[in-house]
Amino acid sequence: MALVTELHRFETNLAARIRTGLENARRVIVRRRAYSTTFKELSRLADHELADLGIGRSEIRNIAQQAANQI
Repeated sequence: MALVTELHRFETNLAARIRTGLENARRVIVRRRAYSTTFKELSRLADHELADLGIGRSEIRNIAQQAANQI
């Protein structure tokens, strides 16, 4: 009976670790996509368009990182 209990606990822990790993991987993918999308969209804007938004071109990376971190 102890062996069955240990096997069940091992399977439960393994399933939880796999689930956590998959959730973390999904979160990383979503954040990378948010960063990439924000970076690309802001980079496509002309300097005067960025200025209208109150953004300097040098701030684009930081803004994209902030967008990714909010997810």
